[in-house]
Amino acid sequence: MIDTDLRDSKEIANTLSVPESTKTFVFAIRVPEHDSTIHILSSQSLSIRSVIDAECLIRELRPDAVVAQLNGPAFGEESQEIDDGSNDSIPTSVFRVLTRCFVDKTFDKEKYESVAGNLVLKEIFGTSFNGHVLAAKKVAEEVGSSFWFLTLHSL
Repeated sequence: MIDTDLRDSKEIANTLSVPESTKTFVFAIRVPEHDSTIHILSSQSLSIRSVIDAECLIRELRPDAVVAQLNGPAFGEESQEIDDGSNDSIPTSVFRVLTRCFVDKTFDKEKYESVAGNLVLKEIFGTSFNGHVLAAKKVAEEVGSSFWFLTLHSL
């Protein structure tokens, strides 16, 4: 049974017009009762390759829905920084940080540290910790797919 599932999955993945490196991380399951196929993409945090894989697969499939799984609650803060679409919202000078924190009161120390930490990760790894999820969300919206994410908390 497992061999058949793996063989079927590989056959489905091989029909996709995505890079071979992306196909390697796709597991496909046919659901004949609903005349549909579920495609599962294995991805890794802090991996620019996972970002590219997610973008390619979603653009190719144009699915009705995209579901991403997260291991932790950090998605909200990071998506807030990315959703703005610009770095203008991130103060980068001492004066702008002080202005945003104390005068405008739109930015507190914790938020600034979180955003700064995400920017450091992006500089080092080419993407943020949940960059693959943010990329999936963005492309899902572009192709008209609904986007859902599941958060798994450790026990």
